[in-house]
This record gives sequence, structure tokens and C-alpha cells, in this order.
Amino acid sequence: MALGDPPSRQILLELVAREQDVHSLVIRTGLPQSSVYRKLKELEANELVRVSRYAFTEEGRKVEVYRSRLREVRIELRSGGLKVEVIPAEDSAYRLGRMWEQLRGVEAVE
Repeated sequence: MALGDPPSRQILLELVAREQDVHSLVIRTGLPQSSVYRKLKELEANELVRVSRYAFTEEGRKVEVYRSRLREVRIELRSGGLKVEVIPAEDSAYRLGRMWEQLRGVEAVE
């Protein structure tokens, strides 16, 4: 699992704090650029991070900006094993969908 891999965990922790591009992650983690790209692809394949938007560098190069899909992970050691609870980050699309479902469930008052 990606959470057991120290470089993946380091990248994920950075992206929970704020969205970042690869260059920022390389600087903040000290990992080689190729490793950051590889780990991001693994994290993306496991739906732990996503591209939140595209940005342009001062040189005009288009870059992907990543963000975590997780808000929190809780791990409990119990006498029978391990319990892992993953709490997703709520993005605006998720919040709007949830609000719409709540509105549809409320009957109109006359």
C-alpha cells in the first residue's frame, strides 16, 4: 500500500497541506524528480491524489498541479489486527452533489 512507502507518504503529506506541482514537491521532499513523477502516478492510480488544475511556469510551460484526495487517515492497532479508516477530502463538486441530494430529499413547503 502507498501509505507504507515512505516517499509516497511524504508526497501525500505535502499534498494534504496544499496543492503543488512536481517542481515544488521535488524541492520540499528532496526526492529526485523521476521518483516524484513515478510516485505521483502510483498515488493517482490508487486514487489517493489527483490533478486539480493546470498552471503555467514563467517560461510558459504547462504543468499539472496535484492535490490529495485524502483529508485524514486513521490507523488503529487492535488485538486482532489493524483498522484503517480513510476520510476523503471534500472538493467543491462533492459538496455541491451532497447539497443537491439533501435539497432533493426535502419536500417543498407551501
